[in-house]
Amino acid sequence: MNKCTPIKDTNIIDLIKESYRKKNNERDLLLFLLSINTGLRITELLHLSVKDVKNKKGLIIVQDDLYNRLIPFNKEMKELINKITKGKNLNSPLFLTKNNKPIDRTTVFLLFKNICKDLGLSEDISIKSWRKTFAYFHYKKYRDLSFLSWFFNHNSIEQTIDYIGLDDLNFATMYQEGISL
Repeated sequence: MNKCTPIKDTNIIDLIKESYRKKNNERDLLLFLLSINTGLRITELLHLSVKDVKNKKGLIIVQDDLYNRLIPFNKEMKELINKITKGKNLNSPLFLTKNNKPIDRTTVFLLFKNICKDLGLSEDISIKSWRKTFAYFHYKKYRDLSFLSWFFNHNSIEQTIDYIGLDDLNFATMYQEGISL
């Protein structure tokens, strides 16, 4: 079984986003963007309701009783949220199938695998890569392994380094400006 890896190339991220757009799959594009920009698990995102995102500046992430944080929505996410939530009940699940049923993780996984296959991407990239992509670019921008270790509930910094996919050469050369996804 292949090890899931983060998507470290912004050009690949752009290709994935464009593929979702070409398929008119705004729902899954929003899922992808939310995940790579928040680090939330797909299961956490699938539990969001319309009221969690509609007319909001960002997504409030409740980490524990002492710490909440706001992840601001970028312009692209705001536009998608407005399209997806238009005319929907505030208590409705955010991510629905064409039959108005909540979408499940397996469906998202299969749709993303098809996109990766169409783009000729490595089998090491899956929806599990989305959180790792968030971690990789968060580290690249902020150099804060302690936060990431805490955020992912890792037992050590070394576990976080392995999770992000930083090798020694990669780790030593990452001191450049972070990139907005």
